Amino acid sequence: MSSRIAFWLLTLVVVGCRPAFAEEPSAVGPVMKLLRSGRVPEARLPAIVEIVGSRGNEHDLEFVFTKAVSPDWPVPLREKSFGLLLDAARTRKVVPAGDLAPITGVISDGGSANLQLAAIRFAGAARVNPAADALDRLLGEQNLKPEVQAAALDAVVAIRGRDALPVIQKVLASDAPMTVRGPALAALAETDVESAANAATALFGQMKPTDDAGVIVDAFLARKNGSKVLAEAVARTPPAADIAKLALRHIYAVGRSDDELVSTLGKAAGINDDPAPVTPELIAGVVAEVEKSGNAARGEQVFRRADLSCMKCHAVSAGGGQVGPDLSAVGTISPLDFLATSVLNPDQAIKEAYISRVVATVDGRVLQGIVVDRNAERLVLKDATGAVHTIAIDDIDDEVEGKSLMPKGLVKFMTRQELVDLVKFLSQLGRPGEYAIRSTPRFQRYRVLARLPESIGENVPNDEQFEAEIARSTDWAPFYGRVDGGVPLDEAQKAAGGPVIYLAGDFDVRATGELQLKLTTGGPVNVWLDDDSLDDVTAPFSVEPGRHRITIRIDLRKWPSLVMPMMELARPEGSRVEFQVVDGA
Repeated sequence: MSSRIAFWLLTLVVVGCRPAFAEEPSAVGPVMKLLRSGRVPEARLPAIVEIVGSRGNEHDLEFVFTKAVSPDWPVPLREKSFGLLLDAARTRKVVPAGDLAPITGVISDGGSANLQLAAIRFAGAARVNPAADALDRLLGEQNLKPEVQAAALDAVVAIRGRDALPVIQKVLASDAPMTVRGPALAALAETDVESAANAATALFGQMKPTDDAGVIVDAFLARKNGSKVLAEAVARTPPAADIAKLALRHIYAVGRSDDELVSTLGKAAGINDDPAPVTPELIAGVVAEVEKSGNAARGEQVFRRADLSCMKCHAVSAGGGQVGPDLSAVGTISPLDFLATSVLNPDQAIKEAYISRVVATVDGRVLQGIVVDRNAERLVLKDATGAVHTIAIDDIDDEVEGKSLMPKGLVKFMTRQELVDLVKFLSQLGRPGEYAIRSTPRFQRYRVLARLPESIGENVPNDEQFEAEIARSTDWAPFYGRVDGGVPLDEAQKAAGGPVIYLAGDFDVRATGELQLKLTTGGPVNVWLDDDSLDDVTAPFSVEPGRHRITIRIDLRKWPSLVMPMMELARPEGSRVEFQVVDGA
C-alpha cells in the first residue's frame, strides 16, 4: 500500500471517529474558560460577558443563559445578559443551545421589571416555544405596564404567528386604555395589516383628544405598505378632525412624511396638505418679521413643545436629542435667511452625516433613521425619536437614501408668529447672554419620574423605599432644562402628572474626591446621592469613580414661589475630583 493511500485511509478513520456532537471551536475559548472558573471579580463580569455575548457560539451563550435565568449573578448583569442574547439572536442568528424553558420563571416573576422585560424580548427573538403559555398568563394580568404589554404581544406573535390572533383580538376588544390596545394593534399588523387598518379606524372613533394617536399610527409606519393601507382605511372611515390632527402631528414628530397618509389625514383634519412653496420672497418676509417682532423667549417655548419634537432630535447646551445637529451655537454661524429656510424646507440643505436611510426588512418592517453603525453583520439606525434600531444585514430586503428626518409639515402646527419667534430663538443661540453656550457643569439633561409608586404616593420615601420604588422605577422619562439651565416647573409638573416631582441628573466621576451641589430652589427639597439621602445639601460629599445620580424631590404645594430650580456641581477648594455632567438624550 502506497504511503499516500495509507495517509487518506488514516484521515478517513480519524474523521469518521470524531464524535457527532463535537462543538464548533469557540471564538472566545480562553474567555469562556475564565468565566466558567468562577474566579472573575464581580466588577469585571459585565465586560467579560459582553465579549462572550457578542462573539460566542451557541454553547458559550448557553452558559450565559443559565446565569441569566438564575440568581447567581446580580440583577443588572442578568438584564445585560438577556440584552446580549437578544442581540445575538437578532443580528448573528445565534441562540443558546440546550433547554430554554427556564426563561418562563423570569417572565412570570423576574423580581425586577427591567429583568422581566429583557427576558420577554429575548424569548420572542429566540422563539422560545415553552414561553408562550407564560406570556398568555402575563397578558391576562390587570394593570400591566404598556412596555411589558407591547413586548409580550410581540413575543407571542413571534412564537405563535397567526395562532396568536385570539389573544390579540381579546385585547383589542377590551375597554383597556389606548396605551394597552395600541401594542395589540401593532401585533395584529404584523400578521394581517388589512384587518389591523380596519381595527385602527374603529380605535380612532373611540379615541379622546387626550389619547396618544401615535400608538395607532406607529403600528403602520413600521410595516411595509402599512401607511398606504391605513390611508385607504381612513379614507373610507375618516376620524374626527381633532383625532386626525393628533395622528398627523405624530407622523411629523417621528420624522415621516408618507404622502398618501398625510394627505388623507390632512383632509380629515381640515388642513391643507400642500404647503406654500418656499420662495425667496417668503423667506425675505419671515426674516423681516423676525427682525421686527421676533421674541426669543416665546421661541424657546415653541422649540420645547412636545408636539413639534424639536428637542427629541436636537441638543441645545448639550441637553436634548442626538439625532440632528447640535444647535448650541447655530445663531453665531447662521444668517436669518438660512435659519428660516431650514425650518420651512429642511430637505434643502442636509449635511451628509444627517441623511437618513430607509430600510425594508424581509419580515415586512420599515425603519428610517440616521446610520449610527454598520458592519458585516448589522446596521444600526437612530430614528427621529432617538430610539436605536439594530437590523441584521441578512434581514435587509431593500435600502434607499431618505430625506431629512425633520419633516416639512411641522410648520402646519405653528402660527405665523410662532414661526417668527422660533427663528428668532435659533438666531440667538450661542450669542452672549441668556442663550450663551454653557460654561459651567450645570445639569441640562434630567430624568423625570412620570408615575409615582402607589406604595409611596405623595409621601417622602425613606432610603429603603427610595432605592426600591423610586431609583429602580422603569417610569423615568427624558426631561431637559432651558438653555439657561432652569427647569420649567409647569412642564415638569405636567410630565410628573402632579405637584410632587422627582428630577434626576447623572454625572461621571473619573478620580475620587469631594463635590458640592449648588442648587437654586423656590422652596424645600429632598435630595439623594445615588440611593442615599443627603441631610445637608450644601455640604461637600465624597464620590468614587463611576456613574452617579443626584435626585431631587419637589413638592410644589410647599413652594412659595415658582422659581425655576437649577442644579450645578462644584469642586470644593482642595478637592482633586475629576467629573463630568452627563449630557445628551
